[in-house]
Amino acid sequence: MAPEPVAIPRQAWDDGVPWPAMPHDIALAGLDLPETAVLGSAEATGVPLPPAIADARPIRRAHYVAGRLCARRALARLGIDHMPSRRDDATADWPEGYAGSISHTAGYAVAVAARRAAYASLGIDVEQPLSAALEADLAPLVLTPAERDRFARHDVVHLVTLAFSIKEAVFKALWPLTRVRFEPEDVELIELGAQGAVTVRLVRSLDRRWTAGACLPGLWRRDVARCLCLAWVARETWMMRSDAAR
Repeated sequence: MAPEPVAIPRQAWDDGVPWPAMPHDIALAGLDLPETAVLGSAEATGVPLPPAIADARPIRRAHYVAGRLCARRALARLGIDHMPSRRDDATADWPEGYAGSISHTAGYAVAVAARRAAYASLGIDVEQPLSAALEADLAPLVLTPAERDRFARHDVVHLVTLAFSIKEAVFKALWPLTRVRFEPEDVELIELGAQGAVTVRLVRSLDRRWTAGACLPGLWRRDVARCLCLAWVARETWMMRSDAAR
């Protein structure tokens, strides 16, 4: 007989503000729990699984469920009870008037949400730190020559992992607005500032609004377990770029 589902322990939730400079109107929720515990939780029974996920391996189902639970919790912090479903393009279907993003890695999922009145789009990404050998192999694919020169004199541990995560967060923030795919070498880190701040610049143009040289703000956090990165497009920035593209 299968064990009765149990509630997710309170200590498994990560509702803290991970960055001192994080905007107060972006809600974040994380879940630090093994995949088997996620699928065996009472909360998991309330997450509808689309066919592509229902037929997937248990670890894929656990990642999906954990991400949706985080998304619902982030939205709840904004005063709305909603479980984002899955669109045909595999992105989350956020409720009208809200933007958000979901990410997960082994044993951890995270989501952010905000009102579209303030943010046109958000992007969140979490990665496990790569080994030094793998970072060395991937560096030419992830870092631009300018980035390698810019950070050569800085002792940035797991720079390749961090850069990839930041660029993935930027992609997630820009994809809903442009529907243009781009590679890590198409964006570059300009600075890794104090309190986790980061500035990223487009190396090539994506469309008339997002041209080469355009910059996005973001935040990053790294510890022994994971790199966590956030990027966003403020509503005001999006409107200004839309007006300039006309």
